[in-house]
Amino acid sequence: MSLTFLAGELRKALIACRGVVETHSTIPVLTCIVIRTVDDQTYVEATDLDLYLRWPVASTGSGCFVVPFAPLAKIVRHLSDGEMIRIGAAPDNRVRIDMTDARASFLSLPIADWPGSGWDIGKAPLNLTMPPSSLADLIPFISTEETRYYLNGVCIDVGMETARTVATNGHTLGMIVGAADRVDDGDCGQFIVPRRAVNWIAAHAKGANALDVALTFAKVQFKTAGFELTSKLIDGKYPDYNRVVPAADTPPLLEIDAGAFNRKLARLEAFGKRYCGLSYDGSRLVGSASGMDNELISIAFGGKTHRRFDLQFQSCLLMQGLAFVGGQVVVKTGGDGHPLRIEGDGSRIGVVMPARAGALKHDLPQDIAA
Repeated sequence: MSLTFLAGELRKALIACRGVVETHSTIPVLTCIVIRTVDDQTYVEATDLDLYLRWPVASTGSGCFVVPFAPLAKIVRHLSDGEMIRIGAAPDNRVRIDMTDARASFLSLPIADWPGSGWDIGKAPLNLTMPPSSLADLIPFISTEETRYYLNGVCIDVGMETARTVATNGHTLGMIVGAADRVDDGDCGQFIVPRRAVNWIAAHAKGANALDVALTFAKVQFKTAGFELTSKLIDGKYPDYNRVVPAADTPPLLEIDAGAFNRKLARLEAFGKRYCGLSYDGSRLVGSASGMDNELISIAFGGKTHRRFDLQFQSCLLMQGLAFVGGQVVVKTGGDGHPLRIEGDGSRIGVVMPARAGALKHDLPQDIAA
């Protein structure tokens, strides 16, 4: 009983496992991966009890082995792509690794200890298809705050005909309308995919045209021809984000090119402090901030304005929202102190919360603030 691989093919599978397998777990089997043949196809499997990965890899032979991940990854890292590597059973509950001019063996664990059997979600009540970018592009908006754990992921909000993906950290919000298409008449609801699963999709699924997504109220499974990733969902209720998103018919404030505007904002942020101001007095659009030595910095901005305004915001948050939407965008708001809605020609919407009242005033020199 043995399996033979090209080192380059096995290396790809091990790189994919790196974001899933536990390298310092107190449970020994979680520091291992399983390599086994099922129906003439060999898979590499890894889990940390929150994520479960199944990655197909080309091989000859058949078998089932529980292999320590770290030492195998070190060996394969130094082999050329075309070199052959053979994994087989050895006496005394060990697994043997044969290479062209070397041999190694590791202590193995029984397959009965492997916690991979509980990850089959069966027939899911809800199935979608979506591009990987519908999740990956929302990573900058995911919160890292532990107290509001339900914000530590991307919410897939499934309606009757389509679905949207949303992420927010309480200061900015990113939303992709029509992010996924329904492929059945299953249930509606909100499902929170944790950050680690989204990060893995962003790192390893960029080349996929679409993900097949199967949802239950406890787990989500992403599948392509190249992998199968199953994750637990975050158990919690996502906040009602529609309350802070300005309506689509909100009067426009600005029409700008996001890239050019962000370059000006970056300059303002580089010279200024945390908070910035943006105002239009009827003749020109000006951004201002307090410099490091408490001097006033002003930069003229370009763009089409629709009315007078005086806004205060964190420049990094506005830059994040503009970069997410991109291209020619329209900025809308219900008034000073209200959230900004940033939208373009596509399905992306960014929302930036305003700075607290008087934030910029406290950053400016006293005579200017007056």
